[in-house]
Amino acid sequence: MSLLTTNDGVKLFYEEVGSNVPIVFVHEFAGDSRSWESQVRHFARRYRCITFNARGYPPSEVPEDAEKYSQDRACEDIKAVMDELQIDRAHVVGLSMGGFAALHFGFTYPDRARSLVVAGCGYGATPDQRAQFIAENDATARHPWRMGATSVRLSPRPGGRSRTTVRERACVVTRPSLRRTAKAARNLSSHRGKCPAIGRGPARCDVDHRGL
Repeated sequence: MSLLTTNDGVKLFYEEVGSNVPIVFVHEFAGDSRSWESQVRHFARRYRCITFNARGYPPSEVPEDAEKYSQDRACEDIKAVMDELQIDRAHVVGLSMGGFAALHFGFTYPDRARSLVVAGCGYGATPDQRAQFIAENDATARHPWRMGATSVRLSPRPGGRSRTTVRERACVVTRPSLRRTAKAARNLSSHRGKCPAIGRGPARCDVDHRGL
């Protein structure tokens, strides 16, 4: 069993498999390092995959002192894992609680992150910022076109089945003109009705949806 010690003296359990460019996976509140098994099985064929249990999740240490737990510590623990494994830069993938930690790792150590995958990171707001939080989310919901258009590209699985990879599922955030965005939306909408791979199970579409 592999353990490392953080700079505040807490032992963290970690595992790694694969080689080449590193990916660090950061688990959610209701999971642990085992939650990433499917992703690790896939990406370890081409990447060096690292998972770890956050403090408080055995076999990582469970400190009794509440001061040992914070969002800042969760961010620093990602750095501790990378430092222990002598990783200068890595792709950092986080879900929910881990997404929050991954996001703040990117803010705090931008030079250490090759990329961030931040999933399910709606963490709310403190009581004194509740009105601001609601207003900002309402503005975002009312004006999605300001964020540009999403891009979806399908690629074949072995055996001919279609799939959408992690990279391909991500929204490509751009800032094109509204006219260009509207045209792209119309083209994709028109293609969607004829596309054999959208909402129709195992099929392959040879059209690059990003170019629509």
